Amino acid sequence: MEKTLMKSGKPAFSGVIDIGSGFMQLKIACKDEKKQIHILESVTKSLAIGRETFSEGRISPEMMRELSKNLLGFRQLLREYKVRKVRVVATGAIREAENREYVMDQIRANTGYSIEIMTGSEERLLTQKAIVSALPGYEKMMKEGLLTVNIGSSSVQIAAYGSEGLKYSQNIPLGALRIQQTIGQLERKMVGYTKVLEEYIDYHIQEVMNPQTGKFRHLVITGEEVNSLYRICGAEQEAEIRAMDQQALKQLYDRLLFMNAKQIANELGLSFERSEMLLPTMIVMQAFERAVNAKKILCPPVGLSDGILYEMNQEKVDTASEAEILRYTRFVAKQYVNSEKHVEEVVKNALLIFDHLGRRQNLNRRHRMLLEMGAILHDIGKGVNLMHHPECGAALLSHMDLMGISEEEQNQLVVLVRYHESGEPKADDEAYRALNKKSRMAVSKLLAVLQLANAMDCSHKQKLVEVMAKQEGDELTLRAFAKENAMLEEWVFQQSSGLFREVFSLEPRLKIRTNQMAK
Repeated sequence: MEKTLMKSGKPAFSGVIDIGSGFMQLKIACKDEKKQIHILESVTKSLAIGRETFSEGRISPEMMRELSKNLLGFRQLLREYKVRKVRVVATGAIREAENREYVMDQIRANTGYSIEIMTGSEERLLTQKAIVSALPGYEKMMKEGLLTVNIGSSSVQIAAYGSEGLKYSQNIPLGALRIQQTIGQLERKMVGYTKVLEEYIDYHIQEVMNPQTGKFRHLVITGEEVNSLYRICGAEQEAEIRAMDQQALKQLYDRLLFMNAKQIANELGLSFERSEMLLPTMIVMQAFERAVNAKKILCPPVGLSDGILYEMNQEKVDTASEAEILRYTRFVAKQYVNSEKHVEEVVKNALLIFDHLGRRQNLNRRHRMLLEMGAILHDIGKGVNLMHHPECGAALLSHMDLMGISEEEQNQLVVLVRYHESGEPKADDEAYRALNKKSRMAVSKLLAVLQLANAMDCSHKQKLVEVMAKQEGDELTLRAFAKENAMLEEWVFQQSSGLFREVFSLEPRLKIRTNQMAK
């Protein structure tokens, strides 16, 4: 493979190191002349970091040293391939560790690598990218009803699709390593512990699936242990998509049900670490199979690392992922907001102002997407408390698991929702304080735009039409026709212009003309 790819000259090598809760994985890829990505090396090392995090809350110095040792080994292989484009990411085990900052600092000191901590939402989006790229006929499956499940060591990530695209996404703390630790606790306390565990997992899956249950024609399950089970159970191959032999999986489960990890390792010729994860993975797989009642379990051999490599090698802006994030944000907002027309009016006006100013203000496409998300979500607190809806909305948002955004971006969204009506972020605000200097400046600009856009439809009656923006000297003029008296909008616009004036050094003007024909 490598020699074939090198014939055309200098190949575009890239590498990713994924530090998971149970394993570390290195993948090295190369993009050929047809822009296809080929995996040249895939190396997995067992290292149950999550065993410490999930039980003790911290990662020990011994584990830090072992982690650094494995990274140095990976670094040597990357150097042999002369890979310069490398990302090192970490998920649940390091993300949840109380001493994660110490861990990241020591790894940087010992190996030179800076670790990116992936949020659950980023992990889900990147895994979805990998699944989409590996599924022929994905669009058709999605419209017919598709549920994707990624079983990791720390969590299970699900994404549900229907005719309109992504309609549900969730991160459940039921990963194989977490379940394995629960098995160990139950095994010592009761007979028939697996049945207790099955019921416990069924309950949690039904909680997140309802009312989606039974609406999916296609079930896709991925993960390192799923790949192992595919090799053990035999498989069906249909239309270039790997499908698990479900009968063989059920027979294997019945066979292993009352074995411990050491017995499973001897029975199947696996490492002890790998064998520990098999039974928990099978319990989760069968729980989803029961919940969805799918005829087949499709299991493409991809995961987070493949999604990251896909993202690293894309040459164009990934508009499909942006659209998916925004579509899901709208789905979430609908659970809390009744006035959809107002929301879309605020979105339209906010993007109009942004597009007029953005490029000159060091704001990029990602900032535009965050502004749109903030506009979609700005009123979600009204279902909790109308009078204090900005604070309630911010509190709700701080605990949401939106797909595809980082922790930094989530904090920016919290700031947008909390101050969307008036005011500016305060130094003692937790979400604002957590932002870096660059993000603070960006979110202040986005907030200034959102406040004006919200003021322009403060009556929720969409009075202003044919809005146009133009910068004239030190003024930004917004001209519009009004379908009816818009004195309220003019007054609230004036009251909401202070932050915009300060951050952009521009005077915002709203000039309205009554247009009887606009009705």
